[in-house]
Amino acid sequence: MVISLSIKRDLQLFLSILILAGCTSNNQVKIETSHEGSSTIKARYTNGMRNGRTEIYDGSGHLRGIRTYKNDSLSGISIDYFSNGIMSDSLTYVCGKPQGYWAHYYQDGNFRHIAYYYFGLQFGPDIWYRRDDILKSFSFLNFEKEPIVECTYNTHGNLDSIIKMDLKVILTDEEQNGSQLVEFFAYLPKIPFTDDSYSIGIADQNHVKQKLCDIKGSNFLIDTVLSAPPNGYHLYLKCDVKSDDGKLLRTHVVEMIKSENQ
Repeated sequence: MVISLSIKRDLQLFLSILILAGCTSNNQVKIETSHEGSSTIKARYTNGMRNGRTEIYDGSGHLRGIRTYKNDSLSGISIDYFSNGIMSDSLTYVCGKPQGYWAHYYQDGNFRHIAYYYFGLQFGPDIWYRRDDILKSFSFLNFEKEPIVECTYNTHGNLDSIIKMDLKVILTDEEQNGSQLVEFFAYLPKIPFTDDSYSIGIADQNHVKQKLCDIKGSNFLIDTVLSAPPNGYHLYLKCDVKSDDGKLLRTHVVEMIKSENQ
């Protein structure tokens, strides 16, 4: 999985679409110019509220930022620029909160840092780069912003070491129509330049395991409901981390996590 190229391609496409949408004219829009310190703000208003594209210029008249608003709330693309006109960072807001990838760049336009946000909450991939989009380190954060996976990369951007892999599973007992169920929650980190496969299974008291199903898709977590395992068995989560050439680098299993009625 080449995370550098895939994220960069998705971000560039998304930014292009949103910037073009922000340029669309609207005859009912009122444009007002204000000043904040040495900056000049050009904003569009409808019904007295800031809507659409807002532009921020420095004292020399250079564009330094773009914001997108909906009814006075940040909603849409937000971009900051270096003095040389290259993007310094880019992100998207939804209802005033960061949503998705927040990318920071070097002054040559290459990635410096990428973090992931879910309605203002940072979790998931946290990636740092050397120059020329060469990976330096990867972490995966839980909702408490604690790293549960940490990896380092060598000067060529190849995986050097998996320093930490501490996957978590949370089980909550439920009952539906007389059936015992278990809500199964787990994070699913995807380590750059590896092939990570996840599966759910059951194990007995002797740790003899039987796979129930593979976890498909590219989501960063799973939150589902499963049938409660039989007495004497417990659920487990397994992750196999393989290199691009198929070599098994690490197997991580989380088991012996029981719900309260077992």
